[in-house]
Amino acid sequence: MFDVFINDPIALTLLAGVILLLSIGLAVAGIKRFEFAILLMIISPWISVLFTPSRSELLQVEQVATFGSYLRISVLLLVGLVGIISFFRFHRQHNRTIPLQYILLGVFSLMALISTFYSIDQKMTFIRSVSFIFFFFFLLGLGSWLDSEQKIQNTLNMVFWVLSAFMFLNLIALPLLTQRVWAFETSRFQGLWSHPNTMGGLCMISYPIFIWKYFDCNSNLKWFVILLIILTIAMHILTGSRTTLLSSVLGTFIFLFIVRKGFSNVFSLILLLLLLSGFIIINPSSFSRRQGQAVTDLSGRLEIWGAALQLSQERPLLGYGYAVGGKGFEDPRFFRKGESLWVGSSRVSLHNGYLSIAIGVGLIGLVIYFFLLLLPFFKSFKIPDIEIRGLIISFFLMCLAANFTESYIVGPSNLGAVVLWILWVIAGEKTIDAGAHIIS
Repeated sequence: MFDVFINDPIALTLLAGVILLLSIGLAVAGIKRFEFAILLMIISPWISVLFTPSRSELLQVEQVATFGSYLRISVLLLVGLVGIISFFRFHRQHNRTIPLQYILLGVFSLMALISTFYSIDQKMTFIRSVSFIFFFFFLLGLGSWLDSEQKIQNTLNMVFWVLSAFMFLNLIALPLLTQRVWAFETSRFQGLWSHPNTMGGLCMISYPIFIWKYFDCNSNLKWFVILLIILTIAMHILTGSRTTLLSSVLGTFIFLFIVRKGFSNVFSLILLLLLLSGFIIINPSSFSRRQGQAVTDLSGRLEIWGAALQLSQERPLLGYGYAVGGKGFEDPRFFRKGESLWVGSSRVSLHNGYLSIAIGVGLIGLVIYFFLLLLPFFKSFKIPDIEIRGLIISFFLMCLAANFTESYIVGPSNLGAVVLWILWVIAGEKTIDAGAHIIS
């Protein structure tokens, strides 16, 4: 359908006019109510998925840009503009210095953009680095806007309700869109996303948010949250996503340990582990990737990591260009005809976010990236509100662990990364500077 618009100048002009008017309206709404900009950013990862056809796991790497991809980039640019306008608007009111983590994030974003000049895939690097810069603008605006306890609560509640809606939408799609929600030629559930691991990531980030809401809500809503958690566990197991399942158990344990709510929560964790073990035993096929492989097999990741390390050692300082992914595998040393993970494409994941950064912008960029991530994380240990402290610490550790086997928090490429960066702002911007009267 998008091709029809491209080939028809009149239709293309009308479409451009409609998009322009809609963009102006959305921008005005976001500037007046920044909550609207946050909502757009949270749902933006799903926009491109809506226009992505269901594919098998092996064909994921062959995806090309769709209308949804362009639409999502447009949303990122729009929300970024709202963010930078809001930053100057609110920053003048508060007259505060910019925290160090934002300066480091700005430096990293600039390094990503500069890497376009020497990137082995200049088009991809430019698009993704510009998207990251506008995402940085959004974070600046969010940090300037979050100046009260109520705004922090509103932001977390918005994340909760969006995740809840996604869960029920995937549940409804299970009987109605059977061909769409199951990964082609596998027994893995991918829901309304483009890959089972992406659906697993959605489930993973939901547990800390749902547990936080359980502690934060009244008794009537607690039953709804319990239902959500059960539903999430069931769909998560169906995805067969091993990384996100293990990371979820880690995150849940850390959260409950921090809040120390007593024996009932420890019992709940034990029950969760028993459920996971039981389903893995009952349906182990969804956790195996190829015939004859064990559940613990890393699906070729060790080979990918070895090749990526070899490439990173050859250009350790500057890297090969931000977000080039597996583009370096087109080198004759690594190219394997007929094997999709070695075709040499920027759309091929290295299955390790830290290696992705090192390959993209070199070791200097990786060091800066670690510091800008960890500064707010360590600040979060001083958050007065124990539930929010548990939420942020568990969420960070969970995502940092998942990032070892998936390129999970390289940029705003998925919902989990977007929520992580929102929590990054809350942890680093407000907890120390504003004090206990902001988060009580």
